[in-house]
Amino acid sequence: MKTILKRLCAAALILSLFASLAACSAPSSSAQNASQSGAASTGSAAGGTTAGGTGTSGETPAMVFQATYAALPEGIDYLNRPQVYDGRIWSLTSIYEEEGDAYLSAAVSFLPDGTDLKTTLLSVEDGVSYTAALPTSDGGFWAAVTVYEVNADGEYNYDRMSYELRRFDADGTQTASVDLSFAAENSDWFYVDRFLADADGRLYLICNDNVHVLDPDGAPLFTLTCDYVSSAAVTADGRVLLGYYGGRGSYVLSEVDIDKKDFGKSYELPGNGNLNGLAGGTDGYLFYVTSDDAFCGYNAETQSYDELFRFLRLDLNSDGLDSVLPLGSRTFLTACYEDDGQQLCTIREQPASAQKTTLTLACLYSNYELKSQIIRFNKTNPDYRIDILDYSQYNTDGDYEAGLSKLSADITAGNVPDLIELSQLPVATYAARGILADLGPLLDADTELSRDDLLPGALQALSIDGKLWSLAPQMTLMTLYGLRPVLGDRTSLTAQDIAALVREHPGVMPVANGTQESLLLILTMFTLDEFIDTETGECRFDSDEFRTLLGIAAAAPAELDYENYIDDDTRLQEGSALLATLPLSEVTDLQRLNVMMKGQYAITGFPTQSGSGTVASFETQLGISAQSAHMDGAWAFLRSLLTEDSGYHSWGIPVNRARYEAMLEDAAEAHYYTDENGRQVESPKMTMSTNGGPEIDIYAATEEEIAAFRALVDSVDRTYTYDEKLMGIITEEAGAFFAGQKSAADVSAVIQSRAKIYIAESR
Repeated sequence: MKTILKRLCAAALILSLFASLAACSAPSSSAQNASQSGAASTGSAAGGTTAGGTGTSGETPAMVFQATYAALPEGIDYLNRPQVYDGRIWSLTSIYEEEGDAYLSAAVSFLPDGTDLKTTLLSVEDGVSYTAALPTSDGGFWAAVTVYEVNADGEYNYDRMSYELRRFDADGTQTASVDLSFAAENSDWFYVDRFLADADGRLYLICNDNVHVLDPDGAPLFTLTCDYVSSAAVTADGRVLLGYYGGRGSYVLSEVDIDKKDFGKSYELPGNGNLNGLAGGTDGYLFYVTSDDAFCGYNAETQSYDELFRFLRLDLNSDGLDSVLPLGSRTFLTACYEDDGQQLCTIREQPASAQKTTLTLACLYSNYELKSQIIRFNKTNPDYRIDILDYSQYNTDGDYEAGLSKLSADITAGNVPDLIELSQLPVATYAARGILADLGPLLDADTELSRDDLLPGALQALSIDGKLWSLAPQMTLMTLYGLRPVLGDRTSLTAQDIAALVREHPGVMPVANGTQESLLLILTMFTLDEFIDTETGECRFDSDEFRTLLGIAAAAPAELDYENYIDDDTRLQEGSALLATLPLSEVTDLQRLNVMMKGQYAITGFPTQSGSGTVASFETQLGISAQSAHMDGAWAFLRSLLTEDSGYHSWGIPVNRARYEAMLEDAAEAHYYTDENGRQVESPKMTMSTNGGPEIDIYAATEEEIAAFRALVDSVDRTYTYDEKLMGIITEEAGAFFAGQKSAADVSAVIQSRAKIYIAESR
């Protein structure tokens, strides 16, 4: 099936289908130093990078940051907001005690290599929970404590809680207590997430939207209120710095002004302002910022950030890191998660060793799984490593398209990456311009992976005019469904069928909770291959079929009453909607629908003149540059996402056939427990909540449910299209029809004219 120009909207729209378009951003430093990058780059002219740039890399630097790992001390499973104090790693955690078969709260410290563990067990009073701690210069520590009232039956009374600070000496003996009722009394939800001390010993309790400042003995001084404190640190000169959300959802980085009892000096954030962590500075830096994939130091003299390294080049996934703490000159420590749990990771600058050839993967937004798979590849492939270049770092609050514009400009200038994540990019246009390599010959030449190993529907959906310009490790199905009493046993619908249903049911929403504009957008982007020919570029927006879609959308409400919102399932059941959208990423989605609709539903897909109308979406969709000088290395990474042993575990349906079959087998496997009579009784595999309704127990999928899910997967032969500029043309012109100012014929003629010009220019 033909697939056309494709620039996907954000994930919120993909999953909810009627949600607003969302855009996220990722930062970069304002100053980048190639000699301090996490790993030297020796990639091809088409795709090598240095410290976040594109194009050919320079010579291997003499010094680079490198990561080494150490296990946590024996008996320690995790660290809760670790701190570096007096050269030791310090944390509040839990330790398992075999004698009492219980976990006990403890303050622990040890050397950065995981040795010389010192443990201070805290009191084991019933109903006492330790939430945060802070070491002190005398070898003791402060601890924030929540005390729950315990009922006669031994249950906690969550309506009666008290809060306090407790001070302990080096032996773990409590020496002082401070009542925190003053801080909790005006808070709907009080919780000391962390706290720290400035150079004069004042304490700062970080409690979600409030920061309570206390004197060194714990007496209250003042309280600052803001919108969620995400990060806090003490600067190199002893001042407290807070990172929090400001107006319009942006981040703010400000000092605490003790004299004014208010926020003081603010600092500009690196890149586009996505702040994930702070740490006190060393080596002449006032503080450090962990900003998406970059670790940056703030130079107070130049009032700018220097990028020290990027985590991915150290084979670290920044999405899974809490903080990076300075250990000494050009040396840092973080706690990271590996397959076997949390580990200590020391990052230090060292002489560069022999480097692998580095390939560049460009994307508009990276995700956790993609980063994880890049790290997995980098650790195992002997010849190549992948360096990700996230173009969202160029986006600004005023221009969410800046990253796309920058990527397009780089490609036009010949700075083409080796690999491109295409789920939000115009695949057909890139293919027509010769930017992408046809992956079909690479797949056919592979001696271990073949087309038979992949789901045929996914391959068909990803094909454009018979060629395979991209591949993806998993997919989600998007479709429409309704009740059988309304739809009968239909398995597909044309636009004319839906229009007839709308005429038969006046005043009923065509699609649940779809407004005129959002419904037209959804119907168009999921059926766009009905109106544009990718091979010729011809479009048919002046056709009867498109005018029918306009009429269907016009029957929807202009806007929704969100104060009295009714969910999709309820609207179908009460008869206020004919159809509803449905994403399917696993068998349980179909099982939930089966229970909610009591089996009386029909899945029809989106309106189409042929086929099922159910479409596939792809979270991670990769293509290879036709200009890459290292096609073998690029294919080695891409194929690693498609094999049976791929570690790609994002939500969705595996494209690898063996993994897909394993998913179905797991869905059909029953869970049992033994009752009081010794009988084996099937138990729920999971419990799903519904929109205000009863919870649903999900058991092993039946043969009928597996067969229905398999049939839907087998029916897929297309993906959907979101071209933002084209959708803008359509919704902008359709407004006149919805307002009754123009006829459907007039509006479709204008859309046809504008779309024809836009498509011709984009080709």
